[in-house]
Amino acid sequence: MNPRFTLPRLVLIILSALLSTTRAADVYIVAGQSNGFRLSSLAQGGVPIPGGHKIYYYGMACVSEPESSTFKVLTGLNPNSMGTELALHLVEQSNKDIILIQYCRCGAPVTKLSPTSWFPGTDPQKGELYTEGLYPKFQRYIAHAKRSAVEDHQLTWEMKGLFWHQGESDAETGHASAHQAALKNLFWRFRQDVGERLPIVCGEIRPLTLHAKQINAGMAALAGADSLTALAITSNIAAPSNPKNPGDVHFRLEACQEIGRRLAKAHARLTGVTTVITSTQKDSQPPNIVIIFTDDHAQHAVSAYGSKMNLTPHIDRLARDGMRFTQSFVANSICGPSRANLLTGLHSHANGQTGNRAKFNDNLPTFAKSLQAHGYDTAVVGKWHISAEPNGFDHWALKRGAFYNPDFETADGMEPSQGHTTDVITQRSLDWIGGRKDPSRPFMVWISHSAAHRTWTPATRHLTHYDDVEIPEPLNLFDDYSGRNAGAVTAQMRVSRDLFPSYDLKLPITGEGFLDKGARSQRAAMSEYQRLAWDAAFGPKNDAFLKAKLTGDAQTRWNYQRYIKNYLRSIDGLDDSVGTVRRYLGEQGLAENTIVIYTSDQGFFLGDHGWYDKRWMYEESLRTPLIVHWPGVTKPGSTNDALVQNIDLAPTFYEAAGLPSPDDMHGSSLAPLLKEELPSSWRDAIYYHYQMEEPSNRAAHRVARHYGLRTVRYKLIYYYDLGEWEFFDLEDDPREMTNLYESPSQQKRVAELKKRLTGLRTKYADDTGKDW
Repeated sequence: MNPRFTLPRLVLIILSALLSTTRAADVYIVAGQSNGFRLSSLAQGGVPIPGGHKIYYYGMACVSEPESSTFKVLTGLNPNSMGTELALHLVEQSNKDIILIQYCRCGAPVTKLSPTSWFPGTDPQKGELYTEGLYPKFQRYIAHAKRSAVEDHQLTWEMKGLFWHQGESDAETGHASAHQAALKNLFWRFRQDVGERLPIVCGEIRPLTLHAKQINAGMAALAGADSLTALAITSNIAAPSNPKNPGDVHFRLEACQEIGRRLAKAHARLTGVTTVITSTQKDSQPPNIVIIFTDDHAQHAVSAYGSKMNLTPHIDRLARDGMRFTQSFVANSICGPSRANLLTGLHSHANGQTGNRAKFNDNLPTFAKSLQAHGYDTAVVGKWHISAEPNGFDHWALKRGAFYNPDFETADGMEPSQGHTTDVITQRSLDWIGGRKDPSRPFMVWISHSAAHRTWTPATRHLTHYDDVEIPEPLNLFDDYSGRNAGAVTAQMRVSRDLFPSYDLKLPITGEGFLDKGARSQRAAMSEYQRLAWDAAFGPKNDAFLKAKLTGDAQTRWNYQRYIKNYLRSIDGLDDSVGTVRRYLGEQGLAENTIVIYTSDQGFFLGDHGWYDKRWMYEESLRTPLIVHWPGVTKPGSTNDALVQNIDLAPTFYEAAGLPSPDDMHGSSLAPLLKEELPSSWRDAIYYHYQMEEPSNRAAHRVARHYGLRTVRYKLIYYYDLGEWEFFDLEDDPREMTNLYESPSQQKRVAELKKRLTGLRTKYADDTGKDW
């Protein structure tokens, strides 16, 4: 890297992009090499700094006098300290978003590694990792920061993103392959220590530098192989002012501005967070609506909801930008009915889709029909599962087949695809947005995923995630159902006995196991590469399991680990989808006028009560994630504790589009809640009714039909085919292990709740099921 590289101006430009956002925030810039950076430079270059922002700059070294003393006074930190160490110190102290810009140290090419070099490898041509120097120091600091985070429960620390601009000095060595290997190792180490999904932007080096072409090609290959790495094309931005010194390009203000824009844009592609408002839509235009609707994603498998088993950084980022509903529930925890609840804003008995095969009343108004009739372009892509044509949609592509390379049913016939279903559904949805005839019209797209539905089939890139960890078991994995309804004992959804070897647990297909035919069909849909990746991931683990000959509790525990890891791997793909969608919206200038909703058709049992699947009114099945980002309406990072249901989404879409909701709709618009207002008439109890009739064969889950109500604290359930009741105090018994229905001390409360349950059935005109 040219020692005169003007980092201040590049920092200024990135600052200008960051400070163009509508909300004030402290901005912290951390750079690995300051190269004579002066704090006073922030006032130079014609870059305005809006009020309401505090700006801090942390450099690795060389803060020129007399500015270094000023720097120390302002920050209280040593200007000669390591930039990354200071970054983590800052996170630990302030809980702010960090943008880390790390530059390679001048004069430390990859072939001349020193204890202060970033590059992990004593022999760069072999890519060996070294054990001394700067990176281990960084590693130790991370360990300290993590310990502090554990000790102080109010502390959260994270890096929002990493800009990595590689120095030209490394390109002079002629060892392009060594450079690529070292960079790859460094990324790997960073993600192992800081976070598996830390986004990284490589800045391309100048083409006039020796071997730049090969190194740029290597960095581009790295970026192309990793969905969270991007290459910012920063070469050939402006003609050098001095032909004898190509490095002068860095001193041109317009060149620095363009470099900053490209780095910020690349960062937006990775994180889904647009730092520059580029939308050209008129304020009067109704917002676009993007519904990211997943299948069986349990609320307790989202890190924004406190998951102890996985991380969902893109979903979490959506929550940081919008509102997270903490008490979000479904009206009927099963696939088809839940989708009909969403479309109509009505409980299942009123829309007809009471079970997966029940008849949906297609004459009812739906939010899709209304939006389409009032100027919206509308589309649904992915899983449908409603017993009617997708009316109200200008475009529809309904997923048919397996999780790899599914076909899509469209108005023009069946269309094949290549890739994992989550990726394909995402891309087809974005292709539709970009291919609309009139981009000025508002749009609504329902991105309807089929993951993480059984049989929990992840994308090949996720097949080995969680291999080196043990997922914590739920405390009631070995529930004996004592005191609960009789149907809990006979239900066929236990992790211990009801997960089928090849179909669910990915063990070898013998042809003799139950649902082996289905497992064979799934495998047949894979390409040769996908089958090879599958066999490489599961073959050795399956061999080890077969040799172990496990039985009893040990077998149950193995079943749980195999099931939950594949489930979480499927969630990883859904989280990637959220990031991809938001990056696209940012790139297209659509983010500032688009509502993005993340939710699922229902919750799921993740070994809770010893079960997988859903259907029950118990919390794990009843709850669903609901996160809404409505720019200009939702307060970033807000939460809402009101009792909400999936029937509330349709009226919300009506209000967002400026349309009146149908009078007989059961749900209520979430718009007031999204504005942090709580109407006095908001519900204080939710109503639930599961009434799908199931056969008694081995493939059915055999869950007893039931209805009930849930308040903030209590839950009352009536299993009308069994003539049995359950009553739970969720404050004292959040896992619903103790049925208090017969408790003498609770009889007054039970009678009161029965009266309220009758009132809800009357309010919603539900005369289906049996009265008590």
